Amino acid sequence: MSQLWWDLPGPKGFLARVAADLRDGRNCVLCLPTVFPAGLREALESLLDVQGLSSWNMLHADDNALSPVETLFDLFAPDT
Repeated sequence: MSQLWWDLPGPKGFLARVAADLRDGRNCVLCLPTVFPAGLREALESLLDVQGLSSWNMLHADDNALSPVETLFDLFAPDT
């Protein structure tokens, strides 16, 4: 069922834009609701024709008292 979701025009277009950004060498941060259809990672991997994305971090906004931007800086640019 989840694979069917990612084949719908809206979700498929969303993934296509993310895949295009990744191919262009951009980092992507996806802000998603707590509950969303399963299979996002697998659908994106199939669009990119890769097995296992090289770097995939899942952050939950409620896990930390910091804002999303502060969380990203804390994780990826701690000396900034």
